[in-house]
Amino acid sequence: MRSQYARIRPAIRDVGIGFLRGVVIVLHNGLFVQSIAPAHIASLFFTCGGARMQPTVAEALRWTGPMRWKRETTILGWRRSAASAGLEAVRTASGAALVNAFVGRYSSRAFEPSPPGWIATVTLGRTLLTPPPIERLAAASEVIAGYLEGLVWDQLAQAGAS
Repeated sequence: MRSQYARIRPAIRDVGIGFLRGVVIVLHNGLFVQSIAPAHIASLFFTCGGARMQPTVAEALRWTGPMRWKRETTILGWRRSAASAGLEAVRTASGAALVNAFVGRYSSRAFEPSPPGWIATVTLGRTLLTPPPIERLAAASEVIAGYLEGLVWDQLAQAGAS
């Protein structure tokens, strides 16, 4: 396991271990990655105005706890639609066979000094109970981050139009 993460060390900003979540990392672009077999869960956090946040592992673990988000949008990778078109690029770049994404609005009742307003998450998996190689995910992190940021901006545009 140690050698697996040593290969992507230059891309890692922070690393830790989450209770029942295994090894978790924050990459330099703010992407929070949880490696829970058989998948990787990659999340980005945003302010209410849509600016990307750069959390520490401790903040990201706290923000991804249960009962903290109200799901606004879900995109299933196996359904072909306009919303899943960008998800195909993420799937190809990361080497995943199965991908899903969601956008959520922060709704925790716990006091937070500076909580995120939005979260965008993509789940990347493969068959045979093995996640895609972490090296592929690190290499595709900018593609993933761009896709997730686009989802949040789309959600902000919809909220502004209504």
